[in-house]
Amino acid sequence: ARPKKPHDKLKVTEKILAFRNDLVNTSKRLIFCVGLPSTGKTRSAIECAIEQVQRGTYERLVIVRPVIVPTYGFLPGDSDTKMFPYIRQSLIYIDKAVQIDLASKIEVIPVDQLQGNRFFNSIVVCDELQNVSQDETFRILSRVGENSKFILLGDTSRGQENRKVKDRSILHYAIDKFRDKSYVAVHEFYDENDILGDEITKDIITTLMPDYVD
Repeated sequence: ARPKKPHDKLKVTEKILAFRNDLVNTSKRLIFCVGLPSTGKTRSAIECAIEQVQRGTYERLVIVRPVIVPTYGFLPGDSDTKMFPYIRQSLIYIDKAVQIDLASKIEVIPVDQLQGNRFFNSIVVCDELQNVSQDETFRILSRVGENSKFILLGDTSRGQENRKVKDRSILHYAIDKFRDKSYVAVHEFYDENDILGDEITKDIITTLMPDYVD
């Protein structure tokens, strides 16, 4: 079988379909999606966000990521260069031609530079938030402006959390706080059947699940 390309069609399960329906539902302003790797969280969020920017539902896509400083120090270069390793996975879901066409409508911001920003008419995808501590919650969620949607993604299993984050992650804290709000949707992908990778990927993750998933 030929290897999958990033733009190959994602397998659409009932849970992915429900997630995507909320992604395009303008009444759902705050969406939390947590789950294992290879479950389609980031890909669904980015693809649906791009579609909505292209349709004019939102004026721009903002990708927010935490920057985890490696043991060998900070990366060289300007802000865009430093952020590239952290957003590479997100960008593979955006066709190159679309990236060029929408270059002025796609912005990348590290979590620690959110202060002072507020997003209007924007769809904001915040990824890898298991690595953002609870004390940064207000910095992120208070950025939600008029006609904007925030999608918060991550993996709350023990295998993905950064050991430097000492308290509960924003995902644990905020999901508990906001789950029952009418403008909020919560989606969870921690079942073996949620894994969409190939058979080896699925076997590796399911073999490790008992040690890392509560």
